[in-house]
Amino acid sequence: ARDFDELLRGFFDNVPRELFHFDICYVLETTKAAPPIRRQTDIRVSLGSPEDIGRLKQLFPREGGSVFEERLAAGQIALVCRVGETRCGMSWLNLGPEHVEHEKFCTFLFSTGMSWIYDVAVSTEFQRKGCATSLLFKAFEFARARGRAGVCAYVSWNNRASLKVFEGNGYRRV
Repeated sequence: ARDFDELLRGFFDNVPRELFHFDICYVLETTKAAPPIRRQTDIRVSLGSPEDIGRLKQLFPREGGSVFEERLAAGQIALVCRVGETRCGMSWLNLGPEHVEHEKFCTFLFSTGMSWIYDVAVSTEFQRKGCATSLLFKAFEFARARGRAGVCAYVSWNNRASLKVFEGNGYRRV
């Protein structure tokens, strides 16, 4: 995989980005989750509610517009991470059978019985304290409690930090 990454990096670093849109990603999955290793003891992850949306939009403005409301209306599940009373992270969980990446204009069909976690985000000041790991673990617990075999994720090939978190929590590239 490392040779492949180097090849991609060398090729795409020399291609003018305005010529075409591309995204290379890894699809990862796990069917077993290890309990989270928390560096901070007051981390809680719970289901997101419409009341959480305003604050989460401030933390993660990339989504913009009404994307959060549309996801909730479509039955997707927001997971919200808090340290104490501070909302500091979130992720989305889709129980399937497919996941549409609107910004990438593509659809992923799940492996049978799997769910999909996406847009895992943690505020800068709370990164590297166990929040992302807690979100991954809660998503896995939630999916398993609803009869899913495991969880899949899409990670861009150059998002090293995200790959490290997922792979450090038992996800493998498929």
